[in-house]
Amino acid sequence: MKNWIIILALGAMVLLFSCEEKQQQQNVDWVSVDDKIITDYLDDNNIEAKKHVSGLYYRITQEGNGQHPNGTSIVNVNYKGYFLDGEVFDHQTSIEFPLTNVIQGWQIGIPLVSKGGSIQLFIPSYLAYGRQGNRGIPPNTVLLFDVDLINF
Repeated sequence: MKNWIIILALGAMVLLFSCEEKQQQQNVDWVSVDDKIITDYLDDNNIEAKKHVSGLYYRITQEGNGQHPNGTSIVNVNYKGYFLDGEVFDHQTSIEFPLTNVIQGWQIGIPLVSKGGSIQLFIPSYLAYGRQGNRGIPPNTVLLFDVDLINF
């Protein structure tokens, strides 16, 4: 009987500690963590970027001419998506889609550049795929995109 009590007590302790660890992971301040990751990356690579109030960092690499799209525009773009270690995880040429169907970082960042322009987006995880991640993109991952706005 004593052995069963000891086994149950040990099992309860393991369960308690694993739940506590999971709760601590959920309580991480990803805004601060991602901001530090991005600013360290910018500093290490000597990149000057502007910070949007949302936490998105961006750099217009080529000024366009004309109008800017809005958050509901259907855009035609070339893009390449990178992890901060330089690994390319996605790229497309002349692809068209509504900005309402993309991650928040794009919804905020693409309207900052005008038609014919190019922008580099440094997107915190909470404006990308967040805690759940997405097909080959781990949870809580900061992303970098080079985007050419062809048309809208």
